[in-house]
Amino acid sequence: MKAVRLSIVIPSVGRTALAATLDSIKGAGVQRTDEVLIVADGGAPGAHDIAEASGLSSVCKLRVVDLVPAGGDYGQPGRNFGMGKAKGTHVMFGQDDNVLMTGALTLIRDAVTAAPDRLHFFRVQPRCGIVVGNNHDEEGLPMLGHIDADCGVVPRDRVALGKWGDGYNGDFDFWYETAANYRGRIEWHDEIISCHQRG
Repeated sequence: MKAVRLSIVIPSVGRTALAATLDSIKGAGVQRTDEVLIVADGGAPGAHDIAEASGLSSVCKLRVVDLVPAGGDYGQPGRNFGMGKAKGTHVMFGQDDNVLMTGALTLIRDAVTAAPDRLHFFRVQPRCGIVVGNNHDEEGLPMLGHIDADCGVVPRDRVALGKWGDGYNGDFDFWYETAANYRGRIEWHDEIISCHQRG
């Protein structure tokens, strides 16, 4: 079995919160073969500067790619662009104002290693404080309002990946379409892997 190599795709407009996002990846259990792929929306110079200052390139593969012209719209165009550039065995998605929990990538890697051909959903705590990623229908498909952009980890199979939709519910569009392609091969986990930065 091939070793799991995670690609974490993070769209960013260059906001300063990205620094804490990248710093949290170090404590989450990132490995040298993992990839952090920042999609700089509109070529946002702030994203480039923060990535360079993060020191992440000393512990994993760090790349910044430009999405020009800017996609905006909740980062969905950046995610669509970034997942096409990802090189890991499995892809997950970050947000430039969320932080990973300590040990989250170790937990994810263990789950994916045990079942590498499956879609894995974890829980996150977004801005509203309500934990999401824990509700699905009888077929195991996510329910609207109970999923967030950074809930899932999926094999990098471009045929089976959905498309991030436009607007606020674009994360649900992607995960629902992807989950439909993995019907019967979905693992739901109770652990919280990330949370919104406070402040």
